[in-house]
Amino acid sequence: MISKKEIKRSFSRASFSYDEYSPVQKRANHILLERIPKRFYEDVFEIGIGTGRLSRLLKNSFSIKHFTGIDLSFEMLKASKTHFSDLNGINLLCCDVERLAISPHKKFDLVISANCLHWLKRPQDTVETMKKKHLKRGGVMALSFFGKNSLWELKEVLKTALKDENLMLPTDFFPDQEKLLRPFKKNTYKLRHEAIIIKKEYNRLFDLLTALKKTGVTPRVTFKRPILNSRQKIRYVDEKYRELFGKIIASYEIFFIIFEK
Repeated sequence: MISKKEIKRSFSRASFSYDEYSPVQKRANHILLERIPKRFYEDVFEIGIGTGRLSRLLKNSFSIKHFTGIDLSFEMLKASKTHFSDLNGINLLCCDVERLAISPHKKFDLVISANCLHWLKRPQDTVETMKKKHLKRGGVMALSFFGKNSLWELKEVLKTALKDENLMLPTDFFPDQEKLLRPFKKNTYKLRHEAIIIKKEYNRLFDLLTALKKTGVTPRVTFKRPILNSRQKIRYVDEKYRELFGKIIASYEIFFIIFEK
């Protein structure tokens, strides 16, 4: 498993490099925004605000009166302020969505989360709680999250090169789409969902690993030591990567859910 402490530490360290190294997440943000119904949203709640890049897009794309954003990492919240310096009606909270520090009676017109829920142990429970307790009647819930088939090429190469069939990456703990759809099983007529694969090519394995580290996607799996702990080992795995796939390519599995209550 991956502890909350490790996730928080990993993303805190990536707070000032995240935007530069996250083109896949940026593209996913735009895809999610395109699928949200165009209307006035008086109260908006974002789970996992990160550096605030999606939040800024929301404020620029929709008519919003009040915006509340939360994140587990205080460093991420500090970095997000660069996106909000000229905006009003913003409320930022450093808290865990599974221990939400807002009124249990507070409801929102739009609940949104991008690139965050896959880090939760039971994300379906959080989605169910937000849908039942904090989403207004007629409100919209918009979610995107990475699936466990993300970075499957990297995992396959590592298992082959290091001869370790039990090797685990953080993505092994990510949910599948079915798990996140469970809270909506009785409301399928108001539900839209889809899965896409975004592929990105890198010049070197080192560049892929750097991008993962600089976006916080490298929290240590409990009781596991770093897998690639030397330049020699990285060069060896880079060669194996090219032997298997011809280039350094990585697939990112992303799920999108839009629900209208």
